[in-house]
Parts: sequence; structure tokens; C-alpha cells
Amino acid sequence: MVGTTLALFLCSRWSKVTIDPCDVLFGLFIGCIVVSFAVNQGRSDHKQIFLLMLSLCAYPSARLFAGSKGIAPSFLFCTAAIAIVGAALTIPALPEQWNDSYGRPHPVVFGEFGAATIQFTLSLGFLAIALVCVQLTRRQATWGAAVVTALTIVFATSFVRFSFVAIGTALAFAWLTSSLRGRNYAATMIGLMIAGVIVGNVARVELPPRFSGHVPTVAPAPALAFIPTIAAVDMRTTAVADEVVRILVKTNEENRKPCPTIDLQDSIAIRKQLYLDAFGILPNAGLFGIGMDHFLGLSCIKDSQVHNTILQVAIELGWTTAILLVALLVRAGRSLWLLSHCSREARFALCGLVFAVTLAMGHGRISQDFLIFLFLGYAAGIKAMPQILTGAAEEEFVRCSS
Repeated sequence: MVGTTLALFLCSRWSKVTIDPCDVLFGLFIGCIVVSFAVNQGRSDHKQIFLLMLSLCAYPSARLFAGSKGIAPSFLFCTAAIAIVGAALTIPALPEQWNDSYGRPHPVVFGEFGAATIQFTLSLGFLAIALVCVQLTRRQATWGAAVVTALTIVFATSFVRFSFVAIGTALAFAWLTSSLRGRNYAATMIGLMIAGVIVGNVARVELPPRFSGHVPTVAPAPALAFIPTIAAVDMRTTAVADEVVRILVKTNEENRKPCPTIDLQDSIAIRKQLYLDAFGILPNAGLFGIGMDHFLGLSCIKDSQVHNTILQVAIELGWTTAILLVALLVRAGRSLWLLSHCSREARFALCGLVFAVTLAMGHGRISQDFLIFLFLGYAAGIKAMPQILTGAAEEEFVRCSS
């Protein structure tokens, strides 16, 4: 990650820098993060702090990466190769773990990596998005659809779920912003992916009830929902931080709501409890939050994040920081929406941003959401493309954006 981020940073055309409103919002966003760390003494895991810094660096790295050539064929080949290799590694692991031999539905690749199929699906998502955003011959379109369908069946059989929701959402935006021919191909791609997901889930039809059918019950022990905050209080040294945690603990003690018994194999029950905990904390988070990763000590699910980037930012980094992040996403999304109707590159950036944001709503963690900041920087760069285009290309771009 460091190498690729640095490469993007160094290859950008910094002599063409022009300040965009997205740049201003991003600067204010970083400023609020700094204030939050200062107020909360920055007592977070050093690894997560480093990952957050690296994720934020993705914005300036991609800021001037946009160009007039659109999506390079090498991008299609690389994403396809990663997804195909991932499927080839996943298929042998499926028969060995078909009946959930290790307590999780995802097959373990190389006997060690249980989340590998989810990561491989990211490449599949970008492959599908790129295919509907480039000009293809009929033969290329047919081969592309066939590859995407086959890969979808493999990863759907591996019980990957929310990633396909994110891919479908991104493809829907491609359909909305494409010409008639592009809409037909986007609709075909969506239909084939839905069919692939159905086939994959039917193949392991016994798994959904096992991992999504648990009904939580109240634990017999009168344990409070936020008992783990005792450890968190010891870690907090500033008066503001102590007051926030004290209010949370006091509020919970007054409500006397015990933690429910959660089946840790039931992802839906886990998400439900995390959201209940998060919305219980949110009103007391304040302008600059309770501190990065301090939700881990407040939730009923031990050492689990809320898995929603915007909600995590609002709780841990503050309401102000979350408002700026939402404003940045809206501004970038609106700019791309206006341009994507006549620019394939803008359409790809819009769909990529939608894909990354949708994933962040179900699996997000701000320190690891480099894709969001990458596409935010890419969006700001595309909006500034008239400064790096010449002649007819610039006239067409300006006409489209007006």
C-alpha cells in the first residue's frame, strides 16, 4: 500500500494544481481529525493511526491522476487476472469446507485466509464497473460478461453477500448515466450477476439459515451493556474525554439494559447490536468525538467496530468531522454525476466512488477506507480536467459540464 500510494503521488502532475472546493473540504476534514486526536490525547492503536494516515494520503495521490485517455486496457487485464486467480484459489477450498468445517461460511484460502474471497470480490467489482464504462466490441462485451458471471458464481458460492450489493449499486449508477447501448450492457451485466448470485446461494442453500437465523435472547447475568468502558476510562486522561465516558456509563447504568446473548456466527444479529450500541453513544459523542477506536471498548460485541464509516466518524472523531465527510462525498458525487453522462472516465469514477462508499456502509472502518479517499481525489482531478486538456477535448468536456 505504501509503495502504490507513493507511486501515485509521484506520478501526479503537480504543476497543474488548481484548488477545488473538494480540496477545501478535505483540508477541513483533516483539520477536524487533528483536533479530535488532540482533544482525546490520540490514544489509539498505532497501527490504525498509520493506516488512517495512509488512507488520507490516497486523496492527494489521486488528485491529479485523471487524464483524457480514460480507463486503460491494462486496468481491465489486471483486475481480471486478480479475480480469476482468486477464483482458482477459492475453488479447491470449497469442497473441503462445504459444510462449514470451521464455523464460518467463507472458505479459507491456503488454509489461513478466511476473508480472501471478500478481497477477491473487490477486484471483480472494479472489473464489472470498468467493463460497463469503456467502449467494447460485441465480442469483448460477450467475453467480459461471461467472465464476470463465472466469477460471480464462485464468490457467491463462497457466501460473499454485501459486496454484490455494492457492485449492483455501482452498476445501477452506470446504467443511469450511460447511453442507450451502454444501458443495455449495464442492465445485462446486472442481470447476469443477479443470476450468478442466485446460483451460488442455491448451491449452498443450507448456510443462510445457519448464519442469519439466530434470534438474540437476553443474557441471564445482569451485565451492563457498556461494562467494557471501565477499561476505556482508565485509558482516557483529558477532562473532556473522562466526562464523555462518564456520561455514557452513567446513562447506561440508569437504563439498566443488559447485553443480549449474540450468536457470533450470525452477522445480521452482530450488525444489529453494533448499530444499537452506536446510536446509543452518538448523542453524547460531541463535536470532536470520543476518540478513534474507543467504540471498541463500549460495544457489547467485544473488539468490534460499528462497520459503518460515517457512523464511526461521527462517534469517534465527532459530529463536525462526519458532517465534513458527508459534504465532501456529496460535492464529489454531484460533480461526477454531471460529468458522467458524456465522460466515460467520470462515469467510472462515479461508479467507483459509489462502490467504495456502499462497501463502507456495511464493512467500513475509517482507517482502512483508502478507496473512498482515492476516488474522492480522483473526482476532484476529473473536475479540473479542462486545465490538462487541449483543443476539441477541452471544448467537449466544458460543453458536457455546463
